[in-house]
Amino acid sequence: MTLQYFNVILPIVNNERSGSLELILSRGLRKRIITVFVEITNFYKQFPHLPLSERANILWGYFYELEGLARLYGAETYKFFWLRRLMAIFGGKETHHDDLERAFEFALEVKKLREKWKKELSEGMEAVIGARVGITKGLTYYGEISGLNNAVTVMGNSVNLASRIVSIANDGEILFSGFEPYELTGFKHKMHGSVKVKGLEKPVEIFELLSRAEKEEGKPPYEFAFVGRKKELNLLTLTLKNYINDRRVRKVSIIGEHGIGKTTLVNEFIKGADIPVYYASCHSRTVTAQFKPIRELLKTIFKIKGFEQDSIIKTNINRVLSKFGGILEEEAEIFQWFFSVKSAEIKLLHVSPYQKMQRFTHLFITLLKAIANQNNGVIFVFDDFQMVDKTSLLLLKRAVEDAKVPALFIFVSLPTGNEFLQKNDLLIHLEGLSPEEAKEILESSGLFDEKDIKRILEITEGNPFFIEELIRYKMANPESEITKEELISSVYSVTMERIDTLPSELKSPLYLASIMGNSFPKEPFLRIMGNRAIIYLKRLEDTGILKEEEEYIRFTHSLIQEIAYRSILYSDRKQYHGIVASMFEELYRDRLEQFAETIAFHYIEADELKRGLYYTILAARRAKESYLNEHAIELYMDALELINQHGLEIDKRPELYFEMAEVLNRVARFEEAEKYYNLAIDEYRASLNKEKEIETLENLGKVYVKKGDMKTAETLFREAMGLAQSFDLPTLLARAYFEMGNLYSLKGDFAAALINFNLGYNTLKVYSQEMIDLLTHMAEMHYYSGNFKKSIELLEIALERSNELTDLARIHTLLGRVYESIGSYDNASSSLEHAFNLSRKTGDKFLETQSSAYLGGVQLHTEPEMAYKTLNHALESADAIGDLIGKQVSALYISKYYFKKKKYGSAEIYINEAKRIGEILKNHFLQVSTMILSSLIHRSVKEAEQALNRARQLNSPPLVLHALSTMGQINEISGYSDTAFENYAKALNMANQLANQLTQELKDKFYKQGYVRRLLEKVQKLSNR
Repeated sequence: MTLQYFNVILPIVNNERSGSLELILSRGLRKRIITVFVEITNFYKQFPHLPLSERANILWGYFYELEGLARLYGAETYKFFWLRRLMAIFGGKETHHDDLERAFEFALEVKKLREKWKKELSEGMEAVIGARVGITKGLTYYGEISGLNNAVTVMGNSVNLASRIVSIANDGEILFSGFEPYELTGFKHKMHGSVKVKGLEKPVEIFELLSRAEKEEGKPPYEFAFVGRKKELNLLTLTLKNYINDRRVRKVSIIGEHGIGKTTLVNEFIKGADIPVYYASCHSRTVTAQFKPIRELLKTIFKIKGFEQDSIIKTNINRVLSKFGGILEEEAEIFQWFFSVKSAEIKLLHVSPYQKMQRFTHLFITLLKAIANQNNGVIFVFDDFQMVDKTSLLLLKRAVEDAKVPALFIFVSLPTGNEFLQKNDLLIHLEGLSPEEAKEILESSGLFDEKDIKRILEITEGNPFFIEELIRYKMANPESEITKEELISSVYSVTMERIDTLPSELKSPLYLASIMGNSFPKEPFLRIMGNRAIIYLKRLEDTGILKEEEEYIRFTHSLIQEIAYRSILYSDRKQYHGIVASMFEELYRDRLEQFAETIAFHYIEADELKRGLYYTILAARRAKESYLNEHAIELYMDALELINQHGLEIDKRPELYFEMAEVLNRVARFEEAEKYYNLAIDEYRASLNKEKEIETLENLGKVYVKKGDMKTAETLFREAMGLAQSFDLPTLLARAYFEMGNLYSLKGDFAAALINFNLGYNTLKVYSQEMIDLLTHMAEMHYYSGNFKKSIELLEIALERSNELTDLARIHTLLGRVYESIGSYDNASSSLEHAFNLSRKTGDKFLETQSSAYLGGVQLHTEPEMAYKTLNHALESADAIGDLIGKQVSALYISKYYFKKKKYGSAEIYINEAKRIGEILKNHFLQVSTMILSSLIHRSVKEAEQALNRARQLNSPPLVLHALSTMGQINEISGYSDTAFENYAKALNMANQLANQLTQELKDKFYKQGYVRRLLEKVQKLSNR
């Protein structure tokens, strides 16, 4: 509809005096409006003898009733008192989707009101008071008249026609004109005749409104036959056959435009598949809703019907996973956590969000493999893949391309540049149906003649959805002329017409459904719609628009949802969004974080921006805590855009800059992280928030450390130290010393690192988390420096002061490493086993893997075969969760195991893997340890000398000792006895230095351990020569 603003001069004829009055219609619109005239009949016959004033009072009473009824149906009203007429306008100030239905319903209610008046006044009266109605629809001028105190009025031929129609109607009749047949399907009517209207050349057809049409309840929707696509079906069937034969992963992408038949093709294909099929849609009202397809898939697997109680979700998950046993059954709480089960969230409270996400990824892939292996195969279908969120895409990519889950994956999508969809075992680009196939569908409906079919084939270009929509429309409107250009120029107009012809009572539920999305939970919808919601839902399902599932409702096609949504007036749309947001708040108030993004979307669309901002920030923080990094970045950007564009909650901006930078730093987008940290620093300085300024400076310094710009990082840490000292903030000062210590540790300057850790330790006045961290890092520096005694003392103090299970596991892991270096294998095993059990209790998979790897290293000295099993399990776990430290340590010790077994080829494979990871991690201690073992495997004096030089640069006596001992071995193997003796002697001297600072008990164990004992034997043997 085109709305046209105008400013024109119109002549208004005054009936009570001759002449004309020129008035300026100063502001308004030219638009299609429904005009209803109601005229009270037989009034003067009813009350012929009453005085004029009494008749006026009675007439006002009737007007009051009529006006109240009109306003009840949302009309604007105008009274023409002495003409006994009320004019009701529908679609004046605002056009609504149900203007026609409300106008006709109002007219039918006037008819009922007339019957009421007859009963009240019929006895003893000469004539019965009544009412007649005239209705028209047409282009009308609607606006303010400046000459009459800016009163609002309507003018035009449509208004004149309504006045003419009501004057020719009999008492009790409702006459109308100006409506298309398809608009009237909800009402019974008949032809009344035609009337000549002044100003119009041709007579106007007039119809009489009789009643609302009765709708058939429970009639099943029309079923369309599957036509064509034989080639595509054959290709899919062949792919399935090959998959079942070799049980290797298969990936199929089906790509095509809206309505081309992608989903229909998949549905037809899986009818003949004799293996389980799991379906998930990526479509979401909030386009970036995270894990939408993964969540849908898991709900199907675990038979979770909707947003059920925690106890039901937990029971269903446990029941399904118990069938698979093993790690899936043991780790059931991870899936429960994914579905926000409170007991699982509490149990995993000590596990970092990153580790929980890594565990979930590993278990999700393991579950898909288990399902595929349990059956003869399995099909996973992902529809609307063009809307997949980044996190789900990465997870599915890992499952298909990296883990190679032995399943048939089918991805259905619009054409897109997604690279993932381009690498396939089978790629199907769907085009429109052939003219013959499209004609077959149209002829099978029995609704069209040859002329219709020819025109439809031209317009639809073989698009099955367009064809089906035209068939549905024709079924609902058998009298309409389907070949009109404006009606079938596109599917949008056809679908819009189909929506327009729905009964008024079905439009609100349809519009609400379109607001909620292509697929949405049933409960909020039913709550909002009230008592008749089930009936409305059934009737909309009968039309083929909606499909009801167990706990969800979905549109039969995303285009219908899109068109329905676009047809809602903007003002109404805002109201709907607000209602949905409020209902989600009420229903899920104990899980608001889980639905924060959905609620935020609806509040923003409702123009309640402050509430939308609140939930956007809540969603961003939840994504950040869950390590959904890319999605968190998008949400933080949305929140900052709301603040900057609308001036909302300005005081929240610096903390959002800070949190945004943290996520960017996490994903190695360092330049952007630097930008947002600097923005946060500027705002914290402006608000004189020194604590947050110092914290941000420290975090910015850590970004430069990761970039390798140690000089700038050191400058920032020193600036943070200066501010912390000036404002007497000991905890922040200690943290700055801590970061400086880490910086020196990474540079390999363990002595300088230790100085800074000591400064931080002495700065803190009370024991806190920072104190525990400092004690642990100081102990680690002393361990690298060979001061084993001091390292053990600090770790024992940390154990006494700490009560956090994760901290205790970390401390015991380091303590086990120190004892292993001393040769106290019983103490080392005890500490590492304790660390392993604690990490399992907390659910910290990283600590569990690392403690297991170091335990395997200890077992190499005592139980080599047990060590091999422990280390392989640790390596597998580290690989599954992406723990590079655990992976490097495991590979290093496995290489050592194979070297002792004289399986040098296998040893080389694992040592090369350890070296590769070392280049990524840049852990100097592990890198040198790897170089030492590598030089021994390759019998390379040059590599051993490089390792020795690195060890000396690091000022690490334990590494120097190992490097010298290794060089001695290589020299001896190569026949250079003198050089070997010299290196062994230096190594023994270093060993004596390390032993001197130990207690007698530990000293005895130190000299009894394998490589020191062998060192003594080698020196004695070579000296005897």
